[in-house]
Amino acid sequence: EDRTVLDAVTVYETQTGDCAGQSQLLVALLRAAWIPARLASGVAIASNSGGSLGQHVWVEYFDPDNGWIPYDVTLNQFEAFSAGHIKLSKGGNCMIKDAILLNYTLLD
Repeated sequence: EDRTVLDAVTVYETQTGDCAGQSQLLVALLRAAWIPARLASGVAIASNSGGSLGQHVWVEYFDPDNGWIPYDVTLNQFEAFSAGHIKLSKGGNCMIKDAILLNYTLLD
């Protein structure tokens, strides 16, 4: 399985990419428009893949009246995130290396 993260230019040129590449492109476009923006990462429940929990990257942009506002370009969620997004880091390189997700079973 190829887990290569595509950069913003490649995502723009090919119109394909994962959450990291799509978020990098959006941050670049927002910053080009002089809108402060940063990457955020953590885990999210992806309703488009059966509700699985996995690593995820999204964007936060700064609004002077409201502070940092989240935007998930991959899952098309804006401003109000559900409890399904759990932020673990912000800014810089947001890829979580060697993440171990917990499996659990509910007991009766």
